[in-house]
Amino acid sequence: KPRSLAKIEQAVLAESEFATDDFFYQWIVTNKDGKREVIQGGTISLALCMAREWTNNVVKVDVEEKDGSWVFKGSFIDLERGSTVERLFRKSIPTTSAGNYEGDRWVDMMFQKAQSQALRNVIFSSLPRWLKDKAVEKSRDAALRNIETYGLDKAKDMILLALLKLGVSSDQVETYLAKPHKDW
Repeated sequence: KPRSLAKIEQAVLAESEFATDDFFYQWIVTNKDGKREVIQGGTISLALCMAREWTNNVVKVDVEEKDGSWVFKGSFIDLERGSTVERLFRKSIPTTSAGNYEGDRWVDMMFQKAQSQALRNVIFSSLPRWLKDKAVEKSRDAALRNIETYGLDKAKDMILLALLKLGVSSDQVETYLAKPHKDW
């Protein structure tokens, strides 16, 4: 069944509205110059949604262990158009674990994260960038509307609770932002 770009766009954007912050990531980094910059993109969940809605394709990842690294080869095969895109993604195998994780569990988590990154990269390299960008924007807008629905105070409390579960204290956030909680 031939794909319809209009139907694909409609389906991806509709799902983006529901997915909110599951379809994008965003954080702030400080450059070498001391300037703060927003890093943003689409998640593996968005990539898989786009591949599913694109239809008539196969996405797969092969992995090889080489010199202390995993080398993932992601493949996107467009069965309708007869084209294939392959991308390599290398990730060092961790030698120590982070946080409260035991070594094997940490290695498993890093392997799965790298596998998802390889899949995401090959899907986003194969499908229209404008569609990914529109979906990220739609998801961000929906997430912001949710914050407006909850109210800013409840949204800040929800963020603090999520950070506490990750071991980040309110004091650490206030220090990082250089603002007390009430002024966020």
